[in-house]
Amino acid sequence: MPAFSGQLAADLTHASATNIAGVLYLGLLPTALAFWTWSYALAHMPAGRLAATTYIVPTLTVLMAWPILGEIPTTLALLGGILCLAGVTIANRKPRTAASEPVEPSSMTGDSSTGHRSVNDSAPVRSPD
Repeated sequence: MPAFSGQLAADLTHASATNIAGVLYLGLLPTALAFWTWSYALAHMPAGRLAATTYIVPTLTVLMAWPILGEIPTTLALLGGILCLAGVTIANRKPRTAASEPVEPSSMTGDSSTGHRSVNDSAPVRSPD
């Protein structure tokens, strides 16, 4: 039996039907929808990349509250949000590949006695990803 079940039973006797329906609605619809969409997205992209998308939630919240609730963010709040999103963008960008990557000895041919080697052009090139 869960630890808070006794308190839940006591509170349910004092709660109105509207309150109970509201709690059930919040527990079932938005929560279940959020978990379903999260699991669907996890099945289609890496967890690290998906987790980074959660940083856009505060931005969307501010942009939605502006016209809907009339809450105008301060200039400092907007600048702070832009700075945070810029940091996330920099942290999540892919590193540049070097112009000249080191050549592995197995892909080299030539005379080792003279020190001259040539790159074997027929060797397959693999990307780091």
